[in-house]
Amino acid sequence: MPQLVKGKEGTINAKGNPTLDTILRIENTIKELDYYPTITQLWKALPRGATYQNYKAALSYLVASNKVLYAKGKLFWIFVDSPKKERLWLESREP
Repeated sequence: MPQLVKGKEGTINAKGNPTLDTILRIENTIKELDYYPTITQLWKALPRGATYQNYKAALSYLVASNKVLYAKGKLFWIFVDSPKKERLWLESREP
C-alpha cells in the first residue's frame, strides 16, 4: 500500500524500499543544487540513477524527518546540518 507523507502544501505518494545510499545521494544532491528543484528535476539531477519508486519513498522519508520541505511544487533543504547554521538558527529564535 502506498505511503502518503503530507508536506506543508503537498503530498508525496511513495512506495518502495530505498537504501541508505539512495537517501544520502538525494540529500547531497539537494544540498549542492543552486536552485529549488521540482521532484522530476531532482530525479534527473541525481548523479546515479534510482528507481522512481525508491526515489519517491526516499523523498517521503526526508519530508517526514523534517529534512526537506515540499511546498509549491518545489523541494527545499531545511535541515540544520552545520554548527554555523545551527548557531544562526538559534540566534534567530531568541526574543
